[in-house]
Amino acid sequence: MQKGTTVGQIHTATRLLRGAGIRTRRALAAASPGTPVDGMGSPAFERLRAQAALQVRGEGRATPL
Repeated sequence: MQKGTTVGQIHTATRLLRGAGIRTRRALAAASPGTPVDGMGSPAFERLRAQAALQVRGEGRATPL
């Protein structure tokens, strides 16, 4: 969780992503850059997408990325 991020912000982001049809971390990681998500700015979406991609790439590795 990013410093200063609240649980409410996480729930809001999850709701907005689900509204855009992005329901899993893998789907978020695979989303195209600039995918429009109503109510979420492009910089926020790109940060979340990049983090999801790192998490997916790191799955099953002995050491985290």
